[in-house]
Order: sequence, then structure tokens, then C-alpha cells
Amino acid sequence: MTPNELREAYLSFFESHGHTRYPSDSLVPANDPTLLFTSAGMVQFKEMFLGIGNLPFTRAVTAQKCFRTGDLDNVGKTHYHQTFFEMLGNFSFGDYFKKETIQWGWELVTQVFKIPVEKLRVSVYEEDDEAFAIWRDDIGLPESKIWRLGAGDNYWPPNAPTKGPDGPCGPCSEIFYDFGSPGEEGDPEAKRYCEIGNFVFTQFNRVGLNQLEPLKQKNIDVGMGYERLLAVLHGLRSNFQTELFMPLIRKVSAIAGREYSYEAKDGHHFRRIADHVRAGTFLVADGIKPSNEGRGYVMRRVLRRAVRDGIALGIDRPFLHELVPVVVEVMGDAYPETKTAEPAAVAFVRAEEEKFRETFATGMELLERELAALQPGGVLSGKTTFALYDSHGFPADLSEEICRERGIGIDLDEFHVCMEEQRARSRAGSSMTGDRFAATAITTIKRDVAPTEFLGYDATELEDEIAVVIAGEKPVTHIGPNDQDARVIAYRTPFYGESGGQVGDRGWIDGPEGRFLVTDTQRVEGYFVHYGRVEHGQLAAGHKVTYRVDTARRHAITRNHSATHLLHAALRTILGTHVTQAGSLVAPDRLRFDFTHPQGVKADELKSIEDWVNEETLRNAPVVTALMDLEQARASGAMALFGEKYDARVRVVTIGDHSRELCGGIHVATSAEIGSCLLSNESSVASGVRRIEMVTGGGALDVAREQRLALRGLANALKARPVELGERVASMQKELKELRQQAAQSKREDGLAAVATLADGAVEAAGVRVLVASVEGDDAGTLRSMGDELKKKLGECVILLAGRGDNGAALVAAATKGAVAAGVKAGDVLRGLATQLGGKGGGRPEMAQGRAPRIDGLDAALDASRDAVVETLNAG
Repeated sequence: MTPNELREAYLSFFESHGHTRYPSDSLVPANDPTLLFTSAGMVQFKEMFLGIGNLPFTRAVTAQKCFRTGDLDNVGKTHYHQTFFEMLGNFSFGDYFKKETIQWGWELVTQVFKIPVEKLRVSVYEEDDEAFAIWRDDIGLPESKIWRLGAGDNYWPPNAPTKGPDGPCGPCSEIFYDFGSPGEEGDPEAKRYCEIGNFVFTQFNRVGLNQLEPLKQKNIDVGMGYERLLAVLHGLRSNFQTELFMPLIRKVSAIAGREYSYEAKDGHHFRRIADHVRAGTFLVADGIKPSNEGRGYVMRRVLRRAVRDGIALGIDRPFLHELVPVVVEVMGDAYPETKTAEPAAVAFVRAEEEKFRETFATGMELLERELAALQPGGVLSGKTTFALYDSHGFPADLSEEICRERGIGIDLDEFHVCMEEQRARSRAGSSMTGDRFAATAITTIKRDVAPTEFLGYDATELEDEIAVVIAGEKPVTHIGPNDQDARVIAYRTPFYGESGGQVGDRGWIDGPEGRFLVTDTQRVEGYFVHYGRVEHGQLAAGHKVTYRVDTARRHAITRNHSATHLLHAALRTILGTHVTQAGSLVAPDRLRFDFTHPQGVKADELKSIEDWVNEETLRNAPVVTALMDLEQARASGAMALFGEKYDARVRVVTIGDHSRELCGGIHVATSAEIGSCLLSNESSVASGVRRIEMVTGGGALDVAREQRLALRGLANALKARPVELGERVASMQKELKELRQQAAQSKREDGLAAVATLADGAVEAAGVRVLVASVEGDDAGTLRSMGDELKKKLGECVILLAGRGDNGAALVAAATKGAVAAGVKAGDVLRGLATQLGGKGGGRPEMAQGRAPRIDGLDAALDASRDAVVETLNAG
């Protein structure tokens, strides 16, 4: 059974038993702001489990993509731990319960997947006599193959009766496959057993220590590990031996130029790279990019671990991006969003690796400087170890390994204290509780208030009642000027809630007792939330009010949004169809468009892009919006954008003959309404990702006016006509360059003239002359030239020069071959001096250079460096 056949067999089986096949949710939970990532199949059904959902079915089956990092250190080291994985799940929301769940699960495993009965074992919660009886009496398993386990193993959440949290919970039952070894028969902890399925019977509500109340609605949450099932069906012990991973591992092997063996000491590096690149590709496909906070930071950590694994395998160049197409080839049919996102994933993964390799090299320099200041037997501080980990991606075990080679220890206790302090800061700064049943202000209203109906495509003003007013984190009866974080939720609204890159509307809500200034509008779990403040009076739920959008601002936004579509089409027309959107911002004053492209856009290409967009606006083409089924829209050629989650019915926006995209935003009626379009900037976002910024309409006129006035002012200052400015500036640059060259030559001549005097200050140690001195001027080139001349005069020597400047000191060190043979290396000498002055530097044994940010204490540091060199030479 192939991977795709296995997934389909599971979904089809439960469809035949009355379940609705439901699509996988995004890795970013659509309706749960308490979670960073979708970590299980039940996440998207949280409201159905709570009895407040409005999905039109009580049975569902899914293949859900999931992401977890709780066992990050075990990935690649065990048979089964992964970050990205698929969970096959079937669910009942107050419909069937234990008997049907167990019977269907057994039928699936033994009759559809044809796993021999003698290879299966099951477990139940030790107090769950009902489940035990079903396995024994209805399924026919002997009692010896039914294990009774405690709440730590067979309760969800684990140990819920005694440790919490409060909320829905229940016993569970698991199915295991027996590989026959290693370990004793009947020992649930033996590694011979592999869990392939978990049936959670959510039947209680915990209200306190060992206080369990029966739920009115009993639910079923079944999760089967897709990768584990695939391995078992192919007689494999590890998920990483399946064809989900092996194409990636083979590619890594080819890049590294070394053979892969599962049992080899370096095998976990291959496996972890494969897992982490799969995760990175799917995270980008769901709109996540590497960053320093939230989900982006988690993604960054995962990718950087994969880079370190590549370094450990001897791969000395960026390579992870070469694995993304392999992920897409394996998973693209089941998850088409990975195909759409492939160019962006390649670009972001490559950029992250390039950036980290630079950071990693800097970290190595920092570690080398710290170690140079320690003697064998010394201890590297835990704070330094943590800084290396946190800022430079160095895991503590890597620092420990390098230190061990030098005979130096690490204060791991202090390191762990720093780690815990960081975790505490993260917890304090995060609103994501991780509680799968945590209540939010939105959750509390869902039983009584339907999602907001958006009418803003056709209206900018309407009268309706207020559904809910919120202050802080809970609904209240009314809000006034003193309420912080005030929000209004409408039954119907013309205000656009931010999505798809288009910012939310602003405006006013006028009621019989007060006015609310709307400063932003967001979509939260199907509700349009109007953020702002009460300007006077008060607003209350049930008040009949008028919702008024700021139309001038709205019109500016719609111009920019339609221009964004034309810009996308222009880029694909002029640069090539490899261009795909990698992010956007549609604001009233500008638009920003990120796209995949391997190099900077040339000046003539930028002109062609700007001309193309303006020509399309002048055509006055109609902007046509149509509602279609998603597959029909894709078949029509409409572009779907990565990171966007689409409903079964979608809006397709067509502008003229060249632009057709899936889009829920608001647009102009004809392209001429956009007005003039002015490309204001082009820049790099990351390797392989470019950014273009543009202004339209009145914004373009304002920018053109500012540029014209600036040009006129510059022309007056330089006493030239505007058309002559290019020639005038080029002439001035040439003159300035010549003056700088003359000044530099003068400095070199002055420095060389001082060589004879400096040479007289050399001291001798063990037949090697040592010259340590400071001079005025921090031009590194001059110092190097002086060093070369001094070596000619001194013969076998060690030279250390510091050039004083306004912003610190330039440092140069040199050592002849004889001095190096005697134990003095220029790089070590220079690093020792730079460290004393808070600077950095390095180089070869014969030549090194660096820079120090301060010169206070320079003379003392030079004296200490001279003494150290002399001592080393005399000791040799």
C-alpha cells in the first residue's frame, strides 16, 4: 500500500460508515488563538467537542497535518519522533461512542490494512471496565492481550483526574503492533511494541481534584499515526525507513557525499534534516516565515537545527533548499498548497540557511575568543554558553564538545538557569496557553451569537444592532470612554476585517447614546471585531447603531489592492512565470508586494513593470468578481496564493485579460479608478525574495510632487539644471575620489616615513625581534604597509600595530615564519589584544587584523601583549 493509498483507505473506510470527509486545517489553527500550531486532528473541532460548533454533521474523518516540538531533541534519534506528521482521525460529536469506535478501529486494522490479529495488543484505562469488556467480549481478544494501564498512559489529558487541567477529559484505549523484539512479551514498555492508534473517549468534565462529572455530550477523538501505520504495513521498524522520508535521506546522502546507514553513528543527522525540511516546507505553505518571534521563531529554530546537522555531515554550503522540491514531489498530490508554495519555500529556506551560516561562523569566533582567555582546566560560563545558544544557534552540547577537546569545562547549571529564565519570559509574553479547551472572549459568545455577516462589498454604511461589546477579555453590558481595549462585534457590518494582506477598515459606529471610533477591524473565528475607543457616551449590546466606514481611506485601499493584482501580473509577464507572491501589504498610503525572484530587478525591468501596470490602468478594464467552487476556480486559471486558506466557495477577481486571482478583498470597479501607479522602491527581503513598493492615485501624485521639489532644490544647490544633475554629481564623485586617494597616499607616506623610528623600539627575545606600538590614524591599509616595511627591516620578528582613530583603533599583527615556529601566531596575538579592548579580529598565523571599538586602556593592553609575546618566545 503506497502512502497515498493508505491515506485514502482510511478516509474512504470512515466515509462508508457515515463520516463526513473534512479537509486538513492549516498548521496555523484557524479558530484557536490559544495555540501556536495545529498539533492534533481534534484541534479544528474544538467547538464541536464543546457543544458550541455549527458544522452540519456529527461524524467526521480527516487526514490532518500536524506540527509539534515538545520532543524536538528526540527527532531522528528514535524510530517515531517527528516535528511534522499526519494524524489520521475519526470523530464523533455526541453521536456514537466506545463500542462503535472499537469495532470500526479493529475492522480497519485487521480487514482493510490486513494486519495479523496475532501481532496486535491493546490497552485500556485501568478503571475502564466498559472498554475492557468490549475488547474481550465483542472483539474476542484474550485478556492477556488487553493491558490495564494507569492515568499517565491511558487518559487524556494524561493524569487528568489528579493533575488537571479542568475541562473535558476521558479514558483512552490504544492499539499496539508487536514486532516480536526486543523486550519481554506482555511488557507495555518494551520497545518491541509500536502504538499505531489511540481512541479517546471524552466522557467527563473535570471540575477539581478527582471530581469528574459526566458530560451531556460524549465525544470520540481517534488518532492514528499515519507514518507509523505506513511503516508497520511495510514491515519497517522506523517511520524514517518509509518512502515519505527515504527520498529526502538519499538526496542528503548525495549532497554530503557520504553513505547513509540507519544504524550508523551519524544516521540521526540525515533523519533530522529530512524531518525538519518537511516541516519547513509545510510551514511556509501555511504562510509562516522564519522570524524572531512566535511561530516564525519556532520555524527558525527547527531549520537551524537542520543546518547544524548538515555541518556535522560536512556539508559546507547552503543545501536545505535543494530538498524542498523532493518534499513537494512526495507530498504535493495530497497537499497541493506545497506546490503553490514551492518557490517561496525554496527562497525562505535558502535565505534562512545563508543567514544562519554567517551567524554560526560569528559564534565560532566568539567561542574561540572566550576559550583563548581560559587555561586548560578552566570553565566556560553558563551565561556565555547560553548567549552562544540563543544568539548564534550553538546548542550546549556542541559548545561542550568543543570545550572538551580543549580540556575546558562548562557551567551547565548556570546555563540551565538562563534557559529557564528565557522560558519564563516567553510564557509571560505569550497569550497562547496551549490549553486545547481554553476559553476566549469569542468562545464565550458562540453559543448565542452567530458569526458576523460581511456586507462591505456593496456598502460602506448600514444600520443594525450591536451583537456584543467587549472590554478587556470578556463581554460586558456596555463600554464607555474609560474602557481599555474596547471592542464591538456586529451581527452585520460593512467594515472589512484584515485578511489577505488588506488592512482592516476604520470609521465610526454611531449609536443613540454615544460614538465609537473604529481604529481597526479584524476577523476572529468568523466574527468581525471592531477595535477602538468610545469618544463620548456609551455603547451597549442591542443598541441600534449606524456603522460608517471611512470611505476616503477605503477607496485608497481598494485602489492599492487592485494595483497589487496588476503588479503581480506584470511581474509574471516581464520577469517570468517563476514569480509567485511571498507576502503583501495593502494599506491606504502604499502597497508592498513580496515575490520570488533569484536576483535584484534591473532598472530597465522596473521601468517596464511600471509602464505595464500604468498601461493596464489606462485600458479602463472592468474588474469582475465571481463566486465559484474552489476546484472550478483553479481550473479557470485563477491563481491561489500560498499561506491562504480557502473555503469551498471562493471569490475570483479578474482584471482585464491578464490578471485572475482568488481573492476575498475589496477592489475598484474598473482599472482606471486606480489612477497613476508609481514604483517607489525595490529591495531584497531574503535570498530569492524581492520586494516592490508602489503608490497609486493621489499617493502617486504626492510622491511625484515631493520628488520634483527635491530635484529642484538639489539643482539650485549645485547650480545646474535638473537634466544636468547626473553629469554634475558624477564629476563631483570623481573629484572626491581623487582627493581621498591623495589623502590616503599622504597617510601611507607619513606612516612609511615613521617606520625607521618605530623599528628602533623593537625588543629582542630568543633571537626574534618584537615590535608593539601605536600610531595615529586607523587606516588598516596603511598599517599593513607599515607592517610589510617593518618586516623587511627587522628580519625574524613579531609586529603588533594599533592605529588610533576617532571611532576606536585598527589592529594589525604580523609574524615571520621563524616566529611562528617559535610558538607565536599573529592571529592569537591580535585576538588577545582585541579581546582586552572589546573588539574582535583574526587571521592566519603570519598575518591578522581586527578592530577595537575603544582606545581607553590601549597603552596598557599593548604592554600586556608585548610581555605575553616575549614570555612565549623565551619559554620556547
